[in-house]
Amino acid sequence: DDECWKEISPATDFITHDPQFGKQPTYKTEVRVLYDNNAIYIGAKMYDPEPKKIGNSLVLRDEGMDQDYFLVGFDTYHDGVNAYRFRVTASNVQADERLKSDNLDQTWDAVWNSKTKIDDDGWSIEIEIPFSAIRFPNKPLQ
Repeated sequence: DDECWKEISPATDFITHDPQFGKQPTYKTEVRVLYDNNAIYIGAKMYDPEPKKIGNSLVLRDEGMDQDYFLVGFDTYHDGVNAYRFRVTASNVQADERLKSDNLDQTWDAVWNSKTKIDDDGWSIEIEIPFSAIRFPNKPLQ
């Protein structure tokens, strides 16, 4: 409900990844992205007409990806080879991983924040990823 989220238009034109890539999603999702000098912030709303069926069991960090989750990834070097991914389940269980070439490192753990909420329209999430948690090239324009 922070005012900053209301000042930007959401991204809404998404396609499915699993179980079939490239399909139109069953339910609407809205994602907003902001940043300052310290971190990048993602706010998302995942609509669901049956919120009581949203998978939200509590599990250990880096587990439970069979639950409803939101994932965001960053190709910080813009090379199509290296990336960081951050996932959060509807019950606010975090998972993060680093991709290097064809190697997926799920033991990599960054320090970042997330908060989720299930309501009558579905569920929402707010994520804060400090720039200190990820690596990127030293260039004047990022």
